[in-house]
Amino acid sequence: MEKINWSGFKSFNELIDVDSLKVPVTGEEQRFGYVNLISKNKDGLVKYFYINDGFTNIRMDRIMSLAKLKSGVDDGTVFFKK
Repeated sequence: MEKINWSGFKSFNELIDVDSLKVPVTGEEQRFGYVNLISKNKDGLVKYFYINDGFTNIRMDRIMSLAKLKSGVDDGTVFFKK
């Protein structure tokens, strides 16, 4: 994933495993109300991401649909079936 810093001027890449992604379902998983993707590492490290839907492409849509499928969320935008 390509991330930007808090000021929005500098970007950097961060490698994450697609199998570790999930969508926050409960209010406890949503930090400050803006998190829409969570990565839980094998080591127990949790990373929170906000994905802006206006700037994504078809690859990111597929990754988001895999995360929704893994989380059990069915909102009609899932590309893959169980």
